[in-house]
Amino acid sequence: MRVLSSPPPSQNREAARSYVVLDTPGQIEIFTWSASGSIITDAVASSFPTLVAYIIDTPRTTSPATFMSNMLYACSILYKFRLPFVLVFNKTDVCPDAFAREWMADFEAFQAALAGDGGARDAEGEPTYMNSLMNSMSLVLDEFYKHLKAVSVSAVTGDGMTEFFEAVDASREEYERCVNLTRFIITHPALLDGKTRGTNFANTANTSQN
Repeated sequence: MRVLSSPPPSQNREAARSYVVLDTPGQIEIFTWSASGSIITDAVASSFPTLVAYIIDTPRTTSPATFMSNMLYACSILYKFRLPFVLVFNKTDVCPDAFAREWMADFEAFQAALAGDGGARDAEGEPTYMNSLMNSMSLVLDEFYKHLKAVSVSAVTGDGMTEFFEAVDASREEYERCVNLTRFIITHPALLDGKTRGTNFANTANTSQN
């Protein structure tokens, strides 16, 4: 794991540091599903506004099967850590991510690409098990895509970095709203009983946050 943060030495370090990146390249399985991954993430998220940026190698995701694998990874990481989440399509200078955006917005476009992919049917002309599974998963993940922040960047040219940091700032606001709501729930336990659950709780929480 690498910690990337380099404020100018002439400035106060705390004042100059706007963003801190914890980089875990090539360690999805190890970091995400190990005890150390949860410990590090929980420790950071309990002290600072925190989000997860899932980086996708766009040129290697043009295959429908690889794309679906990335989306399943992203979905599992989102629900494991329960933090604001940003999907980052990298290397867009090499391969634009328009195809991925289309697949996320229109499951029929993904299914059409899947049908045209080699190995979609077996020797008898029937859809393979993997093809049928990915077709089903595209329908399941359709709702997931609707609530997902996605940006396109190029680490070489710097394109898309403004949009990336806008997504980071929006995620910070989302984090702070969730923290405020959690604190409200903790300080108003009576609102969680059966008599006041539902509309009354929602109205009171909204009033408090406003």
